[in-house]
Amino acid sequence: MKSSPLSLAILVALTSLPAYAESSALPEPAPPDPAVTELSEIVVEQTRVVEEGGGQFDAMQLRRESAQLLDVLSYEQIARSGDSNAAVALRRVTGLSLVDDRFIYVRGLGERYSATLLNGAQIPSPDPTRRVVPLDLFPAGLLSGIEVNKSYNPALPGEFGGGTVDLRTRGIPAARLFKADLGLGFVDGTTGKDGWRSASGDRDWLGRDDGLRAPPAGVLQRPLPPRGSEALADLGREVMAKPFGVSQRSLGPDGNAALSFGDVWGGDDLRMGFISAARWSQSWDKRDEDRAEYARLGDGRLVASEDYRRERTEQNVASSLFLSGGVDVGANHHLDATLMRLAQSLQQDRIDTGLRALGTPERTTQSEWVENVLTSRQLSGEHRFPNAGDAQVRWQVTDSDATRDLPFARSYLYTRNAADEYVYTSSFPAQMRWEMMRDDAREARLDVSVPFILGNDAELALSAGASRLRRDRDSEIWRVSVRHLTQLPTGSTPIDEILAPENIDARRLELLSASQPTDFYQASQSLDAAYLRADLRLGAFRADLGVRREENDQSVVTQDPFLPGAVPTTAHLEGSDTLPSATLTWAYSDNAQLRASWNRTVSRPEFRELSRAPYTDPALDLTVVGNPNLKQTRITSYDLRWEYYFTGTDSLSVALFRKDFDDPIELVRTPASSDLLELRNADTAYVQGIEFEIGSNLGYFADAGWVPEAVRNAIPWYDLALSLNHARIDSEVDLGANAGIQTLATRPLQGQSPYLTNFALTWFDPEAVHEATLLYNVGGKRISKVGLQGLPDEYEQPFGQLDFSYSRHFAENWKLRLRLRNLLDPAVEFTQGDEVSRRYRKGREIAVNLEWAY
Repeated sequence: MKSSPLSLAILVALTSLPAYAESSALPEPAPPDPAVTELSEIVVEQTRVVEEGGGQFDAMQLRRESAQLLDVLSYEQIARSGDSNAAVALRRVTGLSLVDDRFIYVRGLGERYSATLLNGAQIPSPDPTRRVVPLDLFPAGLLSGIEVNKSYNPALPGEFGGGTVDLRTRGIPAARLFKADLGLGFVDGTTGKDGWRSASGDRDWLGRDDGLRAPPAGVLQRPLPPRGSEALADLGREVMAKPFGVSQRSLGPDGNAALSFGDVWGGDDLRMGFISAARWSQSWDKRDEDRAEYARLGDGRLVASEDYRRERTEQNVASSLFLSGGVDVGANHHLDATLMRLAQSLQQDRIDTGLRALGTPERTTQSEWVENVLTSRQLSGEHRFPNAGDAQVRWQVTDSDATRDLPFARSYLYTRNAADEYVYTSSFPAQMRWEMMRDDAREARLDVSVPFILGNDAELALSAGASRLRRDRDSEIWRVSVRHLTQLPTGSTPIDEILAPENIDARRLELLSASQPTDFYQASQSLDAAYLRADLRLGAFRADLGVRREENDQSVVTQDPFLPGAVPTTAHLEGSDTLPSATLTWAYSDNAQLRASWNRTVSRPEFRELSRAPYTDPALDLTVVGNPNLKQTRITSYDLRWEYYFTGTDSLSVALFRKDFDDPIELVRTPASSDLLELRNADTAYVQGIEFEIGSNLGYFADAGWVPEAVRNAIPWYDLALSLNHARIDSEVDLGANAGIQTLATRPLQGQSPYLTNFALTWFDPEAVHEATLLYNVGGKRISKVGLQGLPDEYEQPFGQLDFSYSRHFAENWKLRLRLRNLLDPAVEFTQGDEVSRRYRKGREIAVNLEWAY
């Protein structure tokens, strides 16, 4: 038997690419077909994931017929890989990398150049330290699919850099459904081990504080009662009655539970239905990490200025409630209503022990509990009017709010004395803080499209749309410290005996306000947009041309509301942007086509980036302040993509891309402090690369004469599917006059990996009883922290993750799922020059779920 082009392409891919890889996948329900190929890259004209009854063939047809460049993950693919949330699932898409297990970098660009949509609508983030919504908030079970727009079109928001992630929630089911799911998980090095934990409340397992950490009445005000007053003493007693210390306690297994129910009624003339879902999960993570900071000697050698060990325990509790209802009136009208509430609470306790910034051994303890909640309410409709030229109208109204509550974060420091004891010192008194943030977003949009038949082989579709977005945010941080009025104990005394109500009574200490004028800011944004778009087909050629106009008015006011006469710091970003785009497609044969795309877009500073309010970047563990003088970034993008379609759903694609940035926003170290980062506009930057992807059933090898007969007969080739993608990416940013104390004025973009590889091998049981998938993902080293004053940049080294998932149907309506993650468990390493600055292991994970579905 002759070698097919596809088999040759597979062999070339397997022998020429690095031995790193991972997967992707595609559209939804329907039992898996052994002959179906797993693919991740799909181009779709209308942003709607293929759902009930749709398969990979439908998705492939959409890809071939569309003008957009999309990557799509279906519900079926996510379930097959065993991914529990949107963030983990998306790392399997070509050119995407996962950072901090929460945020997606598209084509090497940081989260500042990504946007997250919910059913096409913009939503706020409950995490004020990030521009986009943490994608681990979204359980996989609530999604019908995820779309990643890599090429821009004017129907999308104008803030488009690396790409836009559109999360598509589940719609009304095809028939009545009921599903219950229970699971347990075990993590090597965490489950059953002792970890540092602070006092917990009775409702922590639900992700809700029961009042244990709530601020006493009077703390959230400025100024505090006068020094020496009984009112201040009363307030101090209430604060000191709260728990400060941590202790070693055993960590239990991970667990999750989910329940979903839906139904549908009616016939062709009127059909209505609903789907509801609830989910709860709890996970633990114990991490022991070696850390170091370095200084540069005169001869260029690096010497450790800080060398310490971090012991950290995290408890993550997530819950979600989802309800969606829909009505179909005939074949031409559809209405949807969706309500979703996502909550995530994180308790983190950590102790750093060793040489720190003071130059002496010390032990620093930090504890905090954070509650993030995202609530979204959506109403939408789609209408088709056959008597009006087959015009289509789509509308949507979205009301979302995101809240963040950080009650009673506390930190304190002990230094080591001559007797080798760690002793509390009043030179660095304990710090407490409460944080509150609320971000409201309201958006309305309308889209109209009309098709025209111009001839036997000529078609034109004209589209127009408009949208209005309003956002408001209030953010406040309240800080309290203590003033010690008498000599402290000289021995190793527990913190709860030092910060105790009786010491307030004895006048040994009192509360002290530590809030800063920049801890309070209010922000608002008004964004109005309209677009025109023309999609013209002429034989083998297609031109998709459009332009979007956006009017943006954005302001941030940072001001101490309790200081009379305080002068506010105001940042105001106002302007209009005209954003053109063009995509040309040449289908030069029945199997191949070539696409070229060009567009101009922007990236605007976020609210907190325009405020001087400080915040701690959780990935860098450094304090960051915004800059009221930031300008928006202008981006010009170029894409060229070749696609070849073999029989069935097998395909091969190669893409080239380049993005040029004017005034990109970068984090730079300030001359005043090596531990303080500030946002500034650099001069220019670019990112460019090549993406390769192939997906195929491996049935060819069952009949290939060059394959030994024993191998052909021993392996079920027709039941195997391969998905492989690889991206090579290069970037550079020129800081220009804003280089400051950075070592290099030109360097790669922070967080950009030079290569990303994904691989998946799936076995489909012909009897549809078993299914197994092996997945591998790896990315090249990337800058995690920019070097300064001669120090080299810090790099996160490649981390290869091997996962395995297996599912088995048994009895009637029962299913068992097994997920093994991080089987190789390599060390996570960060290096600065030749020195290791961070090192830890994530641990291997095993999770078992039992599902009953009707």
